[in-house]
Amino acid sequence: MKKEALLRTGVCYWSNEDECHVAESPLFDRTAGVGATPEEAKAHFRQRVEDAYPYVQAGRVAERPGRPAKGGINVHMQVTPETKLALDKLVLELALSSQGEVVDFLLFFYPKQRQSIPKQSDILKHLLDIKQQLSTARQSHQPMPRSQA
Repeated sequence: MKKEALLRTGVCYWSNEDECHVAESPLFDRTAGVGATPEEAKAHFRQRVEDAYPYVQAGRVAERPGRPAKGGINVHMQVTPETKLALDKLVLELALSSQGEVVDFLLFFYPKQRQSIPKQSDILKHLLDIKQQLSTARQSHQPMPRSQA
């Protein structure tokens, strides 16, 4: 996992639980920055990534950043050619290694940002339902129901 990918997938949001701004990446959940302002949280996140990255490169962290290669679930989706191109563009833009990392990022990012959206949309509910089904299937090592793929 490239350091640039970790930094580009950083998401900053307000945490009611912690009563501060939090910046973190779904690709490296062991690293987060907090602050009174979004800028402060992002600066702390960047510094944490900078501090941790040499240990990642040396293989001295328990969990490597990125999506786990083993234990993942294949998901087949029919999308428009435009959506496929947009996914490919995000892979390059965010310096990720797969479309799966883009999906993980979007599923992490959108709920964190929904606080600024007045009403939870049906698409968010559907995405979160699919995420829950994937998580359940991954834990039980069962294939995802065909109708939801």
